Amino acid sequence: MKKLETRNIVGCELRTDAKNEFAISGVAARYNVKTDIGGMFSERIAPGAFTRSIRTKADVVCTFNHSENVVLGRTTAGTLALTDSPEGLRFRVQLDRKNQSHRDLYASVQRQDIKDCSFAFLVPKGGDEWDGKERTLRNVELKDVSVVVHPAYPGTSATARSKKDDDDTDPEDDDPEDRDACGCDCDECADGNCAECSAENCDDEDCKDCPMQPDPDETDDLRARLAAIKI
Repeated sequence: MKKLETRNIVGCELRTDAKNEFAISGVAARYNVKTDIGGMFSERIAPGAFTRSIRTKADVVCTFNHSENVVLGRTTAGTLALTDSPEGLRFRVQLDRKNQSHRDLYASVQRQDIKDCSFAFLVPKGGDEWDGKERTLRNVELKDVSVVVHPAYPGTSATARSKKDDDDTDPEDDDPEDRDACGCDCDECADGNCAECSAENCDDEDCKDCPMQPDPDETDDLRARLAAIKI
């Protein structure tokens, strides 16, 4: 199942339109800008990633802080226009003067209290490419462009996950120094190799695979046999 992902754009050129048209415009996504996604991987948007959504006149909404309770415009209603440009995806939303939330937002954008953008999208099969931990978005299904207050990447929502979602753990990340150390003071355990522990009568529960401790299964079996003996 495709997951809805969001990306936030700092410096999106958000502004109110001139000539008192009561509209807001800006750049919802920038092309070829490498962005760190929560420290998990880097990502860039290739030119043309939104071409399909624009050409097919997809149903895209413009919201405030991605809230469905504050819809500013919609492509299917003719109040939201999306345009592909060399720098990225541009948008223009025509606000409603009769809507108080629209008037409040318009004033905040004019004052530059609110000046950032975000967009939400789905990635169809084959819509992205991976090179190690670098992801390139080449074809996305645009769902939402949004005017936002805080342009920080959402932990997203786990929406930013690696290309295989719960992929196999990298063996290189399995560093003994990163594991919880046991309390044994033998040389083997100090090197993180509890399987060769040489401490006599070791009873440390954190000493994994310790050869000096009795096998748990054998211990349980012995206890069961003792419990069955009637004195």
